[in-house]
Amino acid sequence: MAPPVPFTCPPAELDSPHAIVILHPPTQRYFLTLCTREYPIAGGGLSGISGILMILIIDACKILTGLYQARHTLHYELDNSIVTGDTYDMVPPGRYYLHVEDLDGNPLEYGLYKNFDTWRPPTRGEVPAHWFTESSPQSFANDYTPPWAGFASETRGAMQSLMSEKAKHDDNYRCAVTRLVSPTTIEAAHEVPVEKKGLFFKRNLVDQLCPRIPLPTTLQRSDRINDIRNYLSLDCHIRSLWDTHILVFYPLSPGQYIAYFIGDGDGHANQYHFAQLLLPLRSDPYLLFVRFALAVFHYKGDIPGVWEPRDALPEIKRVTEKKKKKKENQGSKKRKRQLMDDEDTTGDEDSSEGSGEQMDYVYEESSESEDGDSESESDDGPLAFKLLSKEAEAQGMELSEEMESLVGSYHPDRQRIAQTAAEYLARNPAVGLPPSSVLDYPVFRIS
Repeated sequence: MAPPVPFTCPPAELDSPHAIVILHPPTQRYFLTLCTREYPIAGGGLSGISGILMILIIDACKILTGLYQARHTLHYELDNSIVTGDTYDMVPPGRYYLHVEDLDGNPLEYGLYKNFDTWRPPTRGEVPAHWFTESSPQSFANDYTPPWAGFASETRGAMQSLMSEKAKHDDNYRCAVTRLVSPTTIEAAHEVPVEKKGLFFKRNLVDQLCPRIPLPTTLQRSDRINDIRNYLSLDCHIRSLWDTHILVFYPLSPGQYIAYFIGDGDGHANQYHFAQLLLPLRSDPYLLFVRFALAVFHYKGDIPGVWEPRDALPEIKRVTEKKKKKKENQGSKKRKRQLMDDEDTTGDEDSSEGSGEQMDYVYEESSESEDGDSESESDDGPLAFKLLSKEAEAQGMELSEEMESLVGSYHPDRQRIAQTAAEYLARNPAVGLPPSSVLDYPVFRIS
């Protein structure tokens, strides 16, 4: 699915009777807009007035400022008085200032992360405590293993398909929101979506999960987006609402998650707003917090001149086709130079095998080939022989696929070609031809 169009809030909507707008006091400009809705009340029916949970707004603001341990408060725009009430009270539509204080009550100036890709994911200890569950606690011993994590490690292969099918099977093909059971319409949705797989690779998210190892343990670094804890079984339409950030999953209380519609434009909100989420034991709330952050950034507005927090990270950029081809060419040249300078080597465990999927991001640590195979092997045989063939072709000769009967053609300098081939084979013993024997072979036939 293509990434959703970035959210922009026209000025006419800033005073909407169905929106909450959060303002940055120094600039007097808004940086977050969320839609409000009526909510279910005890005894049945709807509230008759719309609003958003105070604690949800505060969590969203903490994500944008990165100040998780500081006190965030909302103030009315008109008189700058503080909005009082319980953390789970509903905040009505309107415009509010966000103020931040340290633990001693001193005002703090705050910046805002530019976007999700420069955002520093918090540590597990920084995530608000109400996000965690009994099966996936906020703190745990290093040797802690949850009861549900005792499944056998899977072999490496089409890991995404393997893990998604396992997740749906474990969930009995039941949607976590609608409770609909259907093997044909239920999908295993990634909590952190595949297009953000760079987060697992570059930000080391596995170190924040419970336990702090990939599950299954056979997952390579580029495959960790397919960790079994990162799947939630959803009806295809509910998944679409989640992927377009109309819907988020939020903890109404520790261990009790609800479907919360913070976007506009879908009738399912009338039926499933505040619906309790059937959260699998394997789900790690840390990943749901990261997914909530992704939705928050979708509704963030840009304020020119506002500084980013000091811990903002280098942006993970998508690879365009043009840049991808350029990088592939550079990578090919680099591998060729390495092959000529060193003996044929293979990468470490993380880089010698791929997931079989196309990489969406530029990973500096990654040395996988595009098709996910090891650099030392290709579909047709050793990469070294392919490079030898290309080099020979560039010099005007052709090499047959049979290593013992290399045949060259169309080049006036037979001796120089033979010497070049011998020198190349001497530097690359993995090709399997003795360099000294090349000059004695009747391998170069001049046409």
